[in-house]
Amino acid sequence: MLGVIGMSRELLKRPGTALLVATQGQSVQVRWDQIGLEPAAVPGATMTRMMGEERSYAAPIVKATGFTVSK
Repeated sequence: MLGVIGMSRELLKRPGTALLVATQGQSVQVRWDQIGLEPAAVPGATMTRMMGEERSYAAPIVKATGFTVSK
């Protein structure tokens, strides 16, 4: 979650926590199943860690291909 400079981290966590709880509701889960999706229902810090691990895993593979990004 993003907020204005100086906003407390506790206040920033509230919407994320509410969203996490909402995605786990039974009626929401039924809809996820209908459209074939599965929510990544993990706290922000966990998602950040998981993304870092994914980058660490993929970076050497991408580098070995010689792929570069040009503007």
